Amino acid sequence: MKTLLPPSHPSGRTDRGMALVITVIILALITIMVLGFADMVRNETAASGAHLDRARAQSYSQMGVNMVTGVLRKHTTDGTKVWASQPGALILPVENASGSFLIRLGRRLPLHSGMPGSAALALAANDPLAPANLNVQTFNDQSPVTHVITDQQTDPNDSTSPVATLPLRWIYVRQDGTLEESEAPVLTNSANPIVGRFAWWADDESSKININTAWKRNGSSGGTGVKSPFTTSHPASINLLSLSNYGMTADMVDRMHAAIAPDPYDFTTVKRFFNSTRELRNLDDGAGSFTTVLNRAKFEVTHYNHEPDTTFFNEPRIVLTTDKTKAAGRPFIDIKKDGSPEIWDPIAHTDATKLADTIDLLNSYLKRTDWPMTPDSSFQAKYYANKPERLTQLSLNIINYVRSKESAGESVTKAVVPLRGEQAAGGRFQLMEVATSDIAFIGITRAPKITEMGLWVAASASSGTTYQAKYKLEIHLPKNFGLDQIDLTKLSLFLGTSGTGLSGAPAETAITTAEIAGGNPILTAGGYASITRTSTVTMTGTRPTSVNLRFAISRTRRLDVTPLGTAAVCTLDGTGVAEKDIHSIEVDDPRVNTHRNDWKKRDYGNSFGRENDGTVGGVAIRTLGKATTTAPKQDTNASGVITDASLYMPPPAGSAGNASGQVDSVGELGYIHTGMESGAGAGVPWRTLHLQPNADAATMVPDWAFMDLFTVPVDVPERAKGMFAPHSTSTAGRININSQVQPYGDASQVTSPLERSLPLVALLTGVAAPTSTNASETIGIAKARTIAKNIYNRTLATKGKKYGYAEAYDSPGEIVEIAGVADGGEESEAVVRGIANLVSTRGSVFMVYSIGQALKQTRNGSLVITAESRQQTMLERYADPSATGVTRFRRLEYQPLTP
Repeated sequence: MKTLLPPSHPSGRTDRGMALVITVIILALITIMVLGFADMVRNETAASGAHLDRARAQSYSQMGVNMVTGVLRKHTTDGTKVWASQPGALILPVENASGSFLIRLGRRLPLHSGMPGSAALALAANDPLAPANLNVQTFNDQSPVTHVITDQQTDPNDSTSPVATLPLRWIYVRQDGTLEESEAPVLTNSANPIVGRFAWWADDESSKININTAWKRNGSSGGTGVKSPFTTSHPASINLLSLSNYGMTADMVDRMHAAIAPDPYDFTTVKRFFNSTRELRNLDDGAGSFTTVLNRAKFEVTHYNHEPDTTFFNEPRIVLTTDKTKAAGRPFIDIKKDGSPEIWDPIAHTDATKLADTIDLLNSYLKRTDWPMTPDSSFQAKYYANKPERLTQLSLNIINYVRSKESAGESVTKAVVPLRGEQAAGGRFQLMEVATSDIAFIGITRAPKITEMGLWVAASASSGTTYQAKYKLEIHLPKNFGLDQIDLTKLSLFLGTSGTGLSGAPAETAITTAEIAGGNPILTAGGYASITRTSTVTMTGTRPTSVNLRFAISRTRRLDVTPLGTAAVCTLDGTGVAEKDIHSIEVDDPRVNTHRNDWKKRDYGNSFGRENDGTVGGVAIRTLGKATTTAPKQDTNASGVITDASLYMPPPAGSAGNASGQVDSVGELGYIHTGMESGAGAGVPWRTLHLQPNADAATMVPDWAFMDLFTVPVDVPERAKGMFAPHSTSTAGRININSQVQPYGDASQVTSPLERSLPLVALLTGVAAPTSTNASETIGIAKARTIAKNIYNRTLATKGKKYGYAEAYDSPGEIVEIAGVADGGEESEAVVRGIANLVSTRGSVFMVYSIGQALKQTRNGSLVITAESRQQTMLERYADPSATGVTRFRRLEYQPLTP
């Protein structure tokens, strides 16, 4: 039997004490565990809250990208509406109630969240309601210190001035998803508090220099470095030497190009393109030269851009080529017979149906009255108001220029036989070797021209009614007409004569040396040759006082026919006038000789074998050097008098002056004659399409508008297509002349405007700019900067006009209205030829800079930033080549920005 110890016994007290201690320990452990768990929950809650806030901030930042995508999707995918772009904005039509005027620009739509008001701009940077600043310093790029978008200073002339800020209005987000644009939002609404905000700005990458496509022009290389072999229309002509004030050198430019294509002359050797502008730093040699240039020029360079390469009618541009392979699936001058390699002979090489279709296409544009810059005007009304059937002549001149540029010519003379025909039933052009209708047409090609005609008839018959006759004509080979010389004995003559009581003409035969005055069969460029063919005529009755003449020169086929239709009337002198003193008829412009009224009867004598110098009623036939009196205006020089500077045809394909054997620039349309007539009346000498400040009425469609319908073939090797011709529906490397940055470049909105004019300097530097005293003059960097500022600020030439939307460029051709571009007369159109295919008014790649913040609205009416996210997103718009009329968008690249 166990004996129970009393409570007072020592052993009993010990057991109870240990139980109490154990209990306390257990309770302490439980308390510690509870406190630890609570602390863990608190930390996890804070961490998850921070993570959620960051996710919200990223989501708000993405909203800026979505906003830009939505705006572009809404306004740039409808084929019935035209649009243009610039950094920070779209330029759109102003639609009326009926939805018309969809191709006439009239309003600017921001591609940013808004420019802050003056009150917001005055707030301290640490004020919760202060505007967003996109251009913060980047902490991951401190060698040297640089900023996200630009390192331009507020005062370019003061090196100590601060770097420009790019402030933006915040778009606030409330708890229920409502967006609020107020710069002073209500902060006391506890039922629907503010939970976040975001801001964004979209840059237009086409307003920058593409470092992957640009290189240089030889005219500014100073004779150093590798010579660029590319044509004026190739994006490689965008001149990186324009960055010389940032430290760029000719050697650095060549190193950049060689890093892409080890063989600098051949893009088929492309190694790789730069995936970002930062990769230029890999070319540094330890001196940090590329880093310095990159940081200073970052606002003006990009590694990727392209533009839609469509007209302001949102239609594919017509490629100025007869070669289907060079058209790359686009409309072109489709006139060749299938399988024909050459096109100098129109009968042997031309498909008559295709030619008629192409002329109809061109004529349809000439008839249009909905040009965006001048409502209710057309080229038909401008040039052929009373004779619409003459439209075909202008279209034919364009086609024949392209033929001449692409053809090596006839094997012996290198001349190109002009397309010739007449208007058939239904108004369609009918290709013919011999056209007899008064509504007949002949193109202008690389060939000699007949400029003077006359006939001498002996005083007495040699036999019965047969009289000796001497047919006289002058053949002129214009300077700059593509042929250095021509052997006249390789040509044959057709002579036609008629009149009251007079008939007869010799058979067409080759010219002999004996028939050439002086006996030299070689006619050199700029020269005149006098040809006399002796024959007989039959004359009955009284000797007439006039005779009808119609001559032609041939090589295989007719090279020139004067006139085309009814013969021209010439004085037949009396029996007492010596052969050397007979009266002749002559023309002013050698290209304008196809209508009988183009031929003027001289008051006295003749000028066979020399420049035409006759008069009619005491007024000189030749109008060169005189003031123009016609409308539309004739070609004039810088002094305002008529010039022959546009008298040009291309040399044979592959020869010096035409190495590419193709049209190199749409600016060559400035050589197209607009005054040539036949069958409907006399022509207007010395008048071509004007790619200059428009001297005609502001209501009349300017000639430069026609340029936007066309483009030229540019050889893009397969290895380079992804960069130079993305998606096969766009063209990269062109400079958007709508380069004024919105709103930061607008002096009406900011006190220290940003400027992005260096891409325009790159466009112009090294371009040929011949003058009357210096045929090899080019635009240097200093002059290019002056002109670039004029383009950037839309400073008009003395006779320049603003067309369409007054605050932006509607058409690439509108650049000719700007001071310094083409206001030096006909010679200055050389500048247009150098840049015409390198300019655009819109781009399809946008760099979106966005910032999002998660916010907490406190009880005392303040805001606390709980998370922030900045991002840089390259957004690409492109036409899907596999789905006609479908425009797609994609996020090409994404980069989070710190801080």
